[in-house]
Amino acid sequence: MEKQNKNKIINKIIEIGDKYFGKGAVVSLGEETIADVKDWISTGSIILDKTIGKGIPVGKIIEIFGQEATGKSTLGYQILANAQKRGFTTILIDTETSYDSLRAKSLGLNTNELVYVQLNTIEEVFEFIEKTGETVSGESSIVVLWDSYAATPSRLEIEGDFGENYYGIGAKAMSSALRRMKRFLTWEKFTLIIINQVRQNIGVMFGPKWTTPGGEALKFYAAVRLELTIKDKLIKDDKIIGVSVKARTVKNKVATPFRECLFILDFEKGINDILTSINFLIEKGIITENKGWIKYKDKNYRINDLEEYFKQNQEELESLIQESFRL
Repeated sequence: MEKQNKNKIINKIIEIGDKYFGKGAVVSLGEETIADVKDWISTGSIILDKTIGKGIPVGKIIEIFGQEATGKSTLGYQILANAQKRGFTTILIDTETSYDSLRAKSLGLNTNELVYVQLNTIEEVFEFIEKTGETVSGESSIVVLWDSYAATPSRLEIEGDFGENYYGIGAKAMSSALRRMKRFLTWEKFTLIIINQVRQNIGVMFGPKWTTPGGEALKFYAAVRLELTIKDKLIKDDKIIGVSVKARTVKNKVATPFRECLFILDFEKGINDILTSINFLIEKGIITENKGWIKYKDKNYRINDLEEYFKQNQEELESLIQESFRL
């Protein structure tokens, strides 16, 4: 009887929440909550997906940041391409005006299904997101890629004079917008991916040498903060064709934080998932390398031959990766 009485009280409290604050504002711990991730979008790399959790969490705010040429935009485009394959509506907010349709297509994006947006200020970006959500709420899961926050001025900067000090204005606009929209973004199944750059901490002798624009608000509200840094440059015929990138989850509220991995990024084709996976398996000791030969199943392969083998046997490769993450 006491348990039944408790359940009645809990149900009454939930009914109050539904009536006065909106359905889902108050739930019991036995139900799904706003923090639960029910769906994920692949980054294009099995290793990077597992480093983050299971990929990009749907309904969350994600920040991808790093120095120039670390593959931030390329990774963002590949996430959009994979979201399209899942039937999601994809939006690119291009405040850097760096969009290249040919390159986007080479990375797998269906440009006919991509909503391309150019806006002038941080305030306009959030106004667009809010109005879009109000209009198409519930009709489709939406993935928005904002490239990039660092290239987007505030309204005051646009309207003000050159040379004026507007330090902190953008951070205030970001803080206000995210406070207002955080809950809306999650409940409406908006996945917001924000590309950001790094700035040098001038005059700092101790502590981090780099920081990101946007103040503390974006760091606080982002469910995942993914830092990209260049590990090595990939050279073919005396030309740099790509980079080896270290990805590190400096914040992760959906899985274990501070994980890191390396992935291979081809400037034209995007992430080389198979080569990334092979290098990971070598690092974990699942397969061995000696003097340019890779031994697998008692047979020696050159790297190109092993890549070709796993292209034909991707389920076998995925099984090896699953095994390595259990070790």
